[in-house]
Amino acid sequence: MCSAALAQEKDAKIYLDTLSKQFTKVKESLVTENKALEDIKAKIVSSNTDKKVVTELTAQLNKTKELQAKLDSIYTVAQTAISFYVTKNGLKKDELKKNFPHEHQIATASPPKSDGSKTYLYFGEKKVIAENDAIFKNKVANDVFSEILSTDSETYLGDFSIPQKGQKISLYDNGSVVSDRLNFQKVRVHILEGSVYDIQIYVTDDNNNLYLYENKFPISLLRYTTLSPHNYMFFKMVTSNNPSTTLNLTDKFTTYSIKLSDVLTYIPNPGDNYVPEDLTLELPTKTEENANEAVTYKVRQNTALQNIVELRTYTDFLGLFGDAPNGIVQLEGKADFYINPFNTKACYFFKKITPFVNFARLDEDVRYLTLEADGAGNSKIKNPLQILEKSYLQMGVNLSVFSYKPRKEYPFSLSLYIPARYQIADIKTISDLIIGYKSLGLGGGILLDFKRYNNFGFTYSAELTNYNAASFNTEPSIINPDRFWVFKNEAEVYYNPAKNKQQAIFLRLKTFNNSTKGNSEAFYQLQFGYRFAIGVSKLKQ
Repeated sequence: MCSAALAQEKDAKIYLDTLSKQFTKVKESLVTENKALEDIKAKIVSSNTDKKVVTELTAQLNKTKELQAKLDSIYTVAQTAISFYVTKNGLKKDELKKNFPHEHQIATASPPKSDGSKTYLYFGEKKVIAENDAIFKNKVANDVFSEILSTDSETYLGDFSIPQKGQKISLYDNGSVVSDRLNFQKVRVHILEGSVYDIQIYVTDDNNNLYLYENKFPISLLRYTTLSPHNYMFFKMVTSNNPSTTLNLTDKFTTYSIKLSDVLTYIPNPGDNYVPEDLTLELPTKTEENANEAVTYKVRQNTALQNIVELRTYTDFLGLFGDAPNGIVQLEGKADFYINPFNTKACYFFKKITPFVNFARLDEDVRYLTLEADGAGNSKIKNPLQILEKSYLQMGVNLSVFSYKPRKEYPFSLSLYIPARYQIADIKTISDLIIGYKSLGLGGGILLDFKRYNNFGFTYSAELTNYNAASFNTEPSIINPDRFWVFKNEAEVYYNPAKNKQQAIFLRLKTFNNSTKGNSEAFYQLQFGYRFAIGVSKLKQ
């Protein structure tokens, strides 16, 4: 058995052992209280319905009912857990029953029974059809499949399952199950860069008051099946079904939590266990989908090239007006590849690596590095910072070392990264020989990302990079500059239509300063940019 399976089996047995101890303790208390109840009944017979004894009987009945409900709840949770581990993780039922060997007859009202479960194919918002629907009899199915057939870029992410509407959901107090339960309504999930970033669970009490429970920290989608049984959703707010009612926020439900695996399960498709960039789900998509049974959604996501590779084109205002040798047109491309998309609470370490390439179109009369004679028959670069300013090709990678967002509600995040940049600019010698002049920059930077709206925000980065040209150029007539440090600031405002993130506009300001001691070289770029899509497939959200 692989280590992951052994870990899942170990977690299952520990969890069932805990429930077994709780069950035994409550059952012992119930036996004691039932004996007390029988004693009180005997008093009633002998005292000929004494009022004091009747009051005592009522109190004892309530006490035994509460214990019975708690016992039923623990037993239900244990049986549900066993079914979950057997169905989803492939563990053996007989082995799991050794850790919870109790037999019990449910005495209190049981949760609504389902006559099975239903499966839906989820292709995006308002693109959900039942798996067994006849395609040509269903207009939505026809629309969806006609769109799918236009491209082969759909990937099957996996199955998301939710309970039946109204199903009783167990509540927990510091990890221990309590007798109270709430009724499931719906779940909303936002998956971002491989993490289940935002989770909202909607449940109601028996008076139809609506409660909202949320997560505190992201959960890695790649480890969801392992982590969800150990993650709890916490109370956020409650809304009364009667506007004139004032709700008491000291209500016991506000102190309880909901186990994530009780309301949302995710099973990745073998071979397609990948990292989705951005995905929002609201399940059920229609209220009637889980009205009579539990529901599974087979979620597919568009992985067309424009969804993976981000391509931008920039026009530099200064270059247009002829005030600086910045590129009139710059093309930039980048893509994120995830290394360690697993968080420790609000922190990520070595989350992703981002390769990039930039190409700038420079005018012929300003594209070459400026040379000056050194007095000994050789030439040297007059301004080393021009190696960056006049580079027409730049390629490299950014390694995200650390990223942090205090809480999901905060509208900003912080990242530390290490850049590696290989750049090429042109030199024109006295004999009109054009030489590609190369340099490599290594450094470190900090990136702050602020959001005003979901589709409008601002990023700022500060970076200190050391550039080396001497190791990459061997032209004997040109004296290479020593290594030099460059401090770069970059501020960018971005906007994209809320329904189309593949089309976006940017306004960017970049400043470069040679930070070598005794040097005051600097230049800046003011650019307007546009993100565009490539390929001929139809854009799908």
